[in-house]
Amino acid sequence: MKLALFGASGLADEIAHLGMELGCSEVLLLHPSGTRPTARAFPAAPEGDAGALAAAGYRFAIAIGDPQIRRKLHQVYPDLPYTNLVHPTATLPVAIRAMLPERPGTIVMAGARFTSSIAIGRFGIYHPNCTVSHDCEIGDYATIGPGANVCGNVRLQSGVYVGAGAVILPGHPILGKLTLGEDAVIGAGAVVTRNVSARSTVKGNPAR
Repeated sequence: MKLALFGASGLADEIAHLGMELGCSEVLLLHPSGTRPTARAFPAAPEGDAGALAAAGYRFAIAIGDPQIRRKLHQVYPDLPYTNLVHPTATLPVAIRAMLPERPGTIVMAGARFTSSIAIGRFGIYHPNCTVSHDCEIGDYATIGPGANVCGNVRLQSGVYVGAGAVILPGHPILGKLTLGEDAVIGAGAVVTRNVSARSTVKGNPAR
């Protein structure tokens, strides 16, 4: 597979290496037209070349951590052949692997762990060593940072960003899921004990 990644940051470099580990024959980083990309180990091209690259057989992923930028790029380029990238050391149950063809753009990095009865959305990025436990629902464009733990019975709506090392405590078995609203941002190391409203930023222990 030939892979083109939107993004030219350190995260894009990490995901490019993931692509190589998964056997991609070529990996290319796409940067906004008119910008000068940071020097990386992989060749770069302007985003405007995406259509020609698709015609040449490339598959695509969006290697950018900000969920809102991923959403916007997908809206600009909705018809590209997006692929999923799952590191071989990640643990995904059979049910999630079965839904991946309908969840394009999913990127799961080394050591990520998923347990049971989990639903995921499209274009999510799951960083190294994060965990997602039972009965969680993850919306489109979510980012779960390195070492973050999403405990059981939690709902992340579209565009939620969970920072590195954050902990989202479980929802209530009777009262329902602990919910992080659309485009909520959870700071690194935060401990979330209650619902977070849409487009809010919380941090600390407990998160406020």
